[in-house]
Amino acid sequence: RLCSAYAEQHPAEVARVLEPLPTGEVAVLLDHLEPQEAAGVVASMLPAIAADCLSHLSLERAGAVVDRLPPDRGVVILRQLEPEAQASVLASLGDRADRLRRLLVHHENTAGALMDPDVLVVPDDVTIGDARALVEQVDHLASYYAYVVSRDQRLVGMIDLRDMMLALPSRAVAEVMRQPVAQIAASSGRQAILAHPGWVDVHALAVI
Repeated sequence: RLCSAYAEQHPAEVARVLEPLPTGEVAVLLDHLEPQEAAGVVASMLPAIAADCLSHLSLERAGAVVDRLPPDRGVVILRQLEPEAQASVLASLGDRADRLRRLLVHHENTAGALMDPDVLVVPDDVTIGDARALVEQVDHLASYYAYVVSRDQRLVGMIDLRDMMLALPSRAVAEVMRQPVAQIAASSGRQAILAHPGWVDVHALAVI
């Protein structure tokens, strides 16, 4: 119980202690932790070591840990696995693997590989009241903005969630949304991401 509590509250410290040890022994400890606790430790490890530890776990356990990693971190670690092992872990996740597969198709260290694939999206032809109802259904995706797309899935604007809450329910989303949207191509590298002028005005860039 003490080990579990420490791993939950201080995952980075635990990772630093475990990294020099044989990965097979580390995997034994990870196997005794709850998946969420193990994920916190694994996320703090060097990707190559984290992947090696996962390879010593059963597919079910490895999948449970990967499923609880932030998507961008999970992809970095999955890239370190052999193709067959990577495919097996993803298969163990079932439909939940879709968000990771969407990231893996992009080259490493590009905006497409680093993005969060689960974003809040509302259509441009609904009212603010309808948009709020949609947000309530997927409130776990709510962060700073809702992105507005046309029915053919083209990005046409964005709404600050605060503005959405303050606007009259009868107003059209298209009337309240902001344009243009700070965006970056999925193929853009780290330097382009860091140097993007949009960071002056927004907390997140839309990856296209």
